[in-house]
Amino acid sequence: MTKYKKTIFLLIIYTTFVLILTLAPYKESVKFDDSYNLTLFKSINNYVKHMQNFGIINLEAFRYLPFEVIRFANSVFTVSFKNILGNLVLFLPLGFLTSFLIKSKKLISVFTYSLLFSTLIEVMQYIFLTSRRADVDDVILNTVGGVLGYLIYKIGGRK
Repeated sequence: MTKYKKTIFLLIIYTTFVLILTLAPYKESVKFDDSYNLTLFKSINNYVKHMQNFGIINLEAFRYLPFEVIRFANSVFTVSFKNILGNLVLFLPLGFLTSFLIKSKKLISVFTYSLLFSTLIEVMQYIFLTSRRADVDDVILNTVGGVLGYLIYKIGGRK
């Protein structure tokens, strides 16, 4: 199998994983006043304020050590930090993999693919899932994550 075919295969697996992760109904549904946020940077500002007040480490998680390591790992970071980092990291592979496949205008292409894929997810969350909250800030963070994946690709020296 060629590198190109392997990359396509990985991209299909990655895309399937992201769609399942983001579009599966959330079992611990949180009720929001609105099922969407269209105000740019509203959620990000709330996350930053929360982290300023509570930090990025949840000190309560240390009570699970040494016997409940998995529970500790799942709760060591605050929800706000996990949301920002999760949205960024989730799209890193998209930026990296599409960079490998695209031959010209890579940055604008990766930006566009990340923006469109993230927007599609958020629109589907809004239309079909009451247990998820569509958020324009997720689109911003996902797109930045895709661009960071592109930069990792470039720094790695791939041509």
